[in-house]
This record gives sequence, structure tokens and C-alpha cells, in this order.
Amino acid sequence: MANEPPKLPHATLNKLLHLVRENTEIYLPLDSRTLLKTPLQVGKEIFSIAGGQHWYQGIQNALRNYYQEVTPALDAFKINLSMDGLPLHNSGGTQFWPILMQVHNDPKAEVLVLGAYCGTSKPENAEGYLRPNVTFEGVGRDRTDAEFRSGIYAGGHQKRPSPVSEFYDLNVILDIVVGDRLHAIDLDVTKKLLKGLVLGFLPPFPKWSSYEQEEISFLLSKIEIPGEIHRKLRTLKHLTFWKGSEFSIFLHYARIPILKGRISEKAFYHFTLYYVAITLLSSKVYKQYYTYAGELLKQFVEEFSKVYGAGHVTSNVHNLLHIAAEVNRFGPLSTFSMYPFENKLKLIKDCVPKY
Repeated sequence: MANEPPKLPHATLNKLLHLVRENTEIYLPLDSRTLLKTPLQVGKEIFSIAGGQHWYQGIQNALRNYYQEVTPALDAFKINLSMDGLPLHNSGGTQFWPILMQVHNDPKAEVLVLGAYCGTSKPENAEGYLRPNVTFEGVGRDRTDAEFRSGIYAGGHQKRPSPVSEFYDLNVILDIVVGDRLHAIDLDVTKKLLKGLVLGFLPPFPKWSSYEQEEISFLLSKIEIPGEIHRKLRTLKHLTFWKGSEFSIFLHYARIPILKGRISEKAFYHFTLYYVAITLLSSKVYKQYYTYAGELLKQFVEEFSKVYGAGHVTSNVHNLLHIAAEVNRFGPLSTFSMYPFENKLKLIKDCVPKY
């Protein structure tokens, strides 16, 4: 991608800076840390928590650093937060868990790094990992939010108290979304449906034969995808390794030519309920149809067990019931999607030295 920073080790950059100073009249600093404006006090901001070490700069500092040269035309900041982890090396167990932030009402802003945990496993508890993120305390006013804070759900959905619930004016029930496009839709429900149909995991539909899979793979390679989408669909041979974006492409561009006539009319209609609803909830152009999309998803969930059996109604299938309300509250699915955070995680990992 054109906007990605060059993947250049600091030692190599130092050598280039010396060459520029020695052979040109361009004045550049001799140290990469000066050129890149690496903060000098980062080491002092690292502290130990259970399982590893944690660095945290905070929401305020992240926003000040990002907007130091341009004043945003915003009355207030609405933010998306993401906490996810990734292994740093294939040969070791070291894990990296950044806390990332996206300014929801400034779609052009970059994903910002608030903090990062590094250890031999994921953070052992939410208290040490999330506590620095909580700078204000308050009590929610919504009834269900109040019940969550009182611990009424303990032992079920609420395993233990979380520092996140101490955010001022945060509605724990309504402001923490379940309808993330990447994980809840593309890598869960869409993936579940397609893999289940291809590999025979969803009764009563048998596994597609080798001939059928080869025929479908050929069709996948021939489907024309809009130019702004920079990924092509791989064959069914690689289905296990498909990325979330590939399942999204399949849902919106390949569903009809691939599934029509290869599954029952009942299953095809059921899949269509899901496709239409997700399409409507993916753009502000269809805002007037968000309520209708919610009704389609309700029908999809209610009929899921009739088409595939009750044992296949997972929590993410059930969570589809909440997505229309979240889109009404926050905007189209893309505005609170994990995709930008996943891209940032990849950039962070690429910057970590390989040992």
C-alpha cells in the first residue's frame, strides 16, 4: 500500500543519514530516533503487570500528538477502542497486545496506539491491562447498564468486574458493540455458512464433491470484482486460509452465481435474508432501511435452526439480532469495524525486529 511506512531497520537508516550528510548539502540528523521523533521518555512509561510489561500513553496524549498541527473540526471526540493480540515470532511464545483507538467521527484520522502489552501469554487479567485506560469514574443511568454494574449478571456473561465499566458515561450494554464486521460477520457467520456448505458441516447438505469444488473454484476465478477492491478470491482449496475480506467479497459479489442451484431453495432464500440485511447495514445510503434490515436478521436467526439444526445457532448467530440497533446508534458497519485495527496490527508487527 502506498501509505505504509518503509520497513527499514534503524541501523540501516542511521547509515543512510550519514551518507546523506557526507555527500550532499541536505541537513538531516544523524540518528534515526531524532529523524523519526521517537519519544525519549518511553522507557520510563513502561511498567510491569501480571504476565508481562505494559506501556500506556493515554487517550489525551494520543489525540494531542496526532492533532498537534491541525485543529480538528469536532465538538467532541467519539472513539472506537480495540484490544487484540498477535504472536511476534513463529518460533516463540511472545505475544503483543496493543490498545488501539479510532476517532469515529473523523474517518480520515489514522488508527492511534494508546498502549501495548508484551508478555509470554495474553494479559493475565483485565485489571492491570485496562486500568490505565480508565481516567474518569461515573455511574451509568440506563437500567440494564446499572444492572451490569451491580453485578447481577455475575456467573454468566459477566465473569468478573472490568475497569472499562468505570469509564464516565459509558453504557456498558449499548456502547460496547457485538456487530464487528470482521469477526462477528465475515470471519464467523459468513465463514460458517460457506465452509459448512462446502465441507458438509451443515446438515442436511452433503459435502460438495471434488468435481463440484473444482467447478466452483473456476467460477470464483472468473468473477469480476470492482477495481477498488485489491484482493481476489482464492480457490476452495485454500478456503481454510481465506481472510475476512475474502468472505466479505464472496457474500456481496459471488453468492448468487456460486450458491444458486447448488443448495436447496429454502437454504438459498435463508442465505439471501442475511446477504440483503448486511448489505443494507453496510452503507449510510440505505439508512431508511436499517429497521427493515433488523427484521430480516431476526427472521434469519429464527429460521437458522430450521434450516441447519439447533446445534448450529452459535452466540454470533444470535448476536445478529443486535446489529441493526448498533448501526442505528453508531453508523454503518464499516464505521466500527475491526478491519482498520487489523491493518494497524500488521504494520506494528512488521516494525518489530525479527530474531
